[in-house]
Amino acid sequence: MKKISLVQPNFNWGPVGLDIYYLPYSAGVLWAYVNKFDDIKKQYSFGEFVWRRDRIEEVVQRLQSCDVVGFSTYVWNRNYNYILAERLREVNPDCLIIFGGPEVEVTDPDIFIKHPFIDVVVKQEGEHSFYSVLTGNYNVPGLLVNNNGSLLDTGPSQRVQNLNDIPSPYLTGVFDNLIEQYPDIIWNTTLETNRGCPYQCTFCDWGSLTYSKVKKYNLEQIFNEIEWFAKIKTEFVGFTDANFGIFPDRDMLIAQKLVEQKKATGYPKMLNLSWAKNQKQSVVDIIAELTNGGFNSGLNLSLQTLTDDVLKNIKRKNLEMNRVQEVFELCDKRGIPCFTELILGLPGETLSTWKKVFYDLYDFGNHTGISVYQCQLIENAEMNLHQIDEYDVKSVRVADYFESGYYEDDIKEDNAIVVSTRDLPIEDMISAYMFTWFQKTFHIEGLTNYIARFLNKFMGESYENFYDKFEQYILQDDWFSNEYQRVYTSVKQWYTEGKIDKHSIGSILVNGENIQVSTLYRLHVDDKLDYTFDLINKFLKLHYPIDFVDGLVDFQKNSTIVYEKLHKYPISNTYTHNFYDYIVNNQDLDQNTTIQFNNRDTEVVDKDIFVQRIWFRRRDGYGKAKITVDNDY
Repeated sequence: MKKISLVQPNFNWGPVGLDIYYLPYSAGVLWAYVNKFDDIKKQYSFGEFVWRRDRIEEVVQRLQSCDVVGFSTYVWNRNYNYILAERLREVNPDCLIIFGGPEVEVTDPDIFIKHPFIDVVVKQEGEHSFYSVLTGNYNVPGLLVNNNGSLLDTGPSQRVQNLNDIPSPYLTGVFDNLIEQYPDIIWNTTLETNRGCPYQCTFCDWGSLTYSKVKKYNLEQIFNEIEWFAKIKTEFVGFTDANFGIFPDRDMLIAQKLVEQKKATGYPKMLNLSWAKNQKQSVVDIIAELTNGGFNSGLNLSLQTLTDDVLKNIKRKNLEMNRVQEVFELCDKRGIPCFTELILGLPGETLSTWKKVFYDLYDFGNHTGISVYQCQLIENAEMNLHQIDEYDVKSVRVADYFESGYYEDDIKEDNAIVVSTRDLPIEDMISAYMFTWFQKTFHIEGLTNYIARFLNKFMGESYENFYDKFEQYILQDDWFSNEYQRVYTSVKQWYTEGKIDKHSIGSILVNGENIQVSTLYRLHVDDKLDYTFDLINKFLKLHYPIDFVDGLVDFQKNSTIVYEKLHKYPISNTYTHNFYDYIVNNQDLDQNTTIQFNNRDTEVVDKDIFVQRIWFRRRDGYGKAKITVDNDY
């Protein structure tokens, strides 16, 4: 009987000191599917899942007796997989090596010249093709076959027409031995309720990999999987759906099942979802169900940009501007956290339009939930394949996006990030990043956002004018001037060399992914928050001489959780003005008000963990106070 193993290694996802890994879902789905056939059961026995980035020689020793090894390849394991497969070929020339996944260069005619150790590549959806290869049938659509170094392409992959033909790896026991073997691992899980995406965003390979028509798994299987998640006490569930909420009635039932299990068992604790792009009332209703049920998932408006020309270039249709504001207001009224994702470096964006996107979002009511990602050239995405020359896109491969997950001699993964375009040369790209750093540090992470919102409402001061003046003032300070230079030097090095000089802030290693919030870490680690708010107070008294600056700054200051006060929360302060309700709820300003500031997490942890959680749990609002107003004072 032949032995088969499957490789889908991942990083440790989470704060330092915790062993948190994803179960290898894609590999598990493949095995669950092929193992339902009697001819596979008669010919093959399962060896193991390679789910963690163990040292290459250790893994080779474990896999060298396998007859077949399949590799599921993503941006976080591409280089690791190639090196492991090449080394495996050396020790076992007869092993059948199969590759699949989003990062395999399926359009490259020289793929087997570059990677001669690969025997077969499975394109796009792989269940049917993978089964055919295991049974010796290479004459099926969806394969690239290494024919003694030359490429045999069998054409486009055929989609799985009925997802219910694919058994659940969770419910069929595929992962039972793995979980039993590693009882100390905190397992993240993946939930796939549908497959496909109706959009064609050029920066993304989702549509190109799964086509446009969205197909659904049956609800009974999904419900049983959610119960299984609770049974194994998974804390974090990542949805693979490109547009959860696209089927409102059905997806509401899934949300209700998640809430039911959380209330009954306490699990799962957190979710990560990509919501339907054109949010409607029904989607907000689903989010409200999850929020009221104890999930802080909130609504993620994946806008990427608000610039019309850019949206046209990337073939993306967003909500109309007035709809965006309506959605923000609706979420605010229902107490639903609202997040926005932006991508820096999309073709057509300029330095001025990038800044305008931020100020427009503030005007629309989104102040604290803005995440910014650097545009990447994904292997099989249209931008990488067809738009580079059109928009003069330049990129550099960076090797530190996953820096916190490496062990000392691990193989580095690299991603191609966009560092300049026709409309955003590298000097402007750096300026755009530094603008992002400034906005993240002060407005989005909560050091000046209430102040800026108050001045906007109270005296019509635009966000642009406020932050232009504030930046000029704060960067005259030696400490912040040095911080600016540290970040600028790192970003310039990142864009030009693909790396930054390693340095740590507390227990956090600063890398390309987290440079933009690294000053916030330093403010906490170096106990510079009081110092910062003193500067803010002086700035306001210089430029906005209103009578109650001290109270406004104190209110803003207390909205930030301070480590040294963790054991003192909740904290109550009385103000002569009702700042919060005036800013958020359009109520009268002139009334005595007692405000309670409470930590969103009652656990008292050491300072390193506290600072780490500001990053890892930023979407939970970690580090920002929960505010309650008592107007009856």
